Amino acid sequence: MRKDIDNGDCKGAVAALNRGLAAHYPEMQLLAGSLYENGVCLKPSWDRAINFYTQAYKNGQEEAGYRLAAGFAAPERSDVASALWWASRVKLNYGGCVPTGDAANDPDKFLADVKTWSDERIGICAYEVGVMATIAAEVLYPVQASQWSTDGKVLITFKPAVPRVDLTLNGTETHALYGVFNGDRLWEQDDRAAGKAFIKSVRTVADRALKRYPKPDGIRSDLPDVCFEMRFGMTDANLPHFH
Repeated sequence: MRKDIDNGDCKGAVAALNRGLAAHYPEMQLLAGSLYENGVCLKPSWDRAINFYTQAYKNGQEEAGYRLAAGFAAPERSDVASALWWASRVKLNYGGCVPTGDAANDPDKFLADVKTWSDERIGICAYEVGVMATIAAEVLYPVQASQWSTDGKVLITFKPAVPRVDLTLNGTETHALYGVFNGDRLWEQDDRAAGKAFIKSVRTVADRALKRYPKPDGIRSDLPDVCFEMRFGMTDANLPHFH
């Protein structure tokens, strides 16, 4: 199906999507949400995207939670309470951007709590969650790393007061290749190259996120950095670990 989209064959892509949705595949629910959100081969509809993202999340696609958080935080929607609610569902909760106590897990109390926040606090949280959730949702495992069975980690440091996203490769590991390969292909196996590919993919998404979620006017210069680590590998999901 992704090949159909890349080739501009929307008819084939939509047919495959409908087959996947009829079979209740969570991955197709996630993809349907993305297509509706971005207007790829389908008429743009955030409401339909919400429906499919929510289904996907309930069926184990945690990435959908990040996409909902990022989508609700977008300036054109600015539904900050919903953005923060979904961010908290996927453990994107830190600092002063999540209610405490009973409100943390009760949607009605959550909304009521957020409504008491200052405009500055809401603006900062929408900005930070938008950038972080976008990176978490959209970063893809690089093709070269997958091809050559390479794992690694990248530390992502978001400096909201600058604004800037710094990326640090925290080591890579190359695993044994299975099957028969000629000498030239074996020489091509390069865990550093795979790590660079992942860094490049994160950089592209981070730059797009910073553009979509501009730094609020008057933001404090003492806002702390937000750090999280993403792993790329053959078997592990690229879900972030925030700290």
